[in-house]
Amino acid sequence: MVCCGWDAGLNTTVTVDGETRRRLKRLAAVLDETQGDIVRKALALYESRLKAQGAERRVPKRVA
Repeated sequence: MVCCGWDAGLNTTVTVDGETRRRLKRLAAVLDETQGDIVRKALALYESRLKAQGAERRVPKRVA
């Protein structure tokens, strides 16, 4: 059975500039969490703030 999503154990690469990479690594180390956890939490926080501002628009849940 093939499934997709965060729980599928799929790893992908996201390209960021050097300073952002260093900040992410530092924050993950300070919080003793994985970089993926930090990114997921940051995206969830960003999305919740956008929704609170009423800036949500219809976008498919799954974007390639």
